[in-house]
Amino acid sequence: MADTEKKVTEVKAAKTAVRSAAKASTAKKAGAAKPKKTTAKKTKTTRKPTAKALLAKATAVYNIEFQGRSVTDKELAEKAVKDFMSKTGKTSLKKIELFVQPENSVAYYAIDGEGGDQFQINI
Repeated sequence: MADTEKKVTEVKAAKTAVRSAAKASTAKKAGAAKPKKTTAKKTKTTRKPTAKALLAKATAVYNIEFQGRSVTDKELAEKAVKDFMSKTGKTSLKKIELFVQPENSVAYYAIDGEGGDQFQINI
């Protein structure tokens, strides 16, 4: 009986060893069998920008030429703001509108919707 018990113990030990080896190889296979996560690269489609989008990024300077003179929109706006501040005493603004009459050498302006004949500058 001692031999039988010894063989049973050996068989159990062998089974345990086989199971351990099987688990180890299964773990290796499972690690190798997992698909790698890959991220698909998104390709950007290039669209032609609209004129409005291009203009929003660009700086526009308007040159007004008349009777041998030249003046830019920035120069007119600066003169109009200085004139407006001296006439009203206000020191802030949100919007400026210029109305140029080169034939009369004058520009009318409105600032924040406030304007009229008294709001004019000579150009």
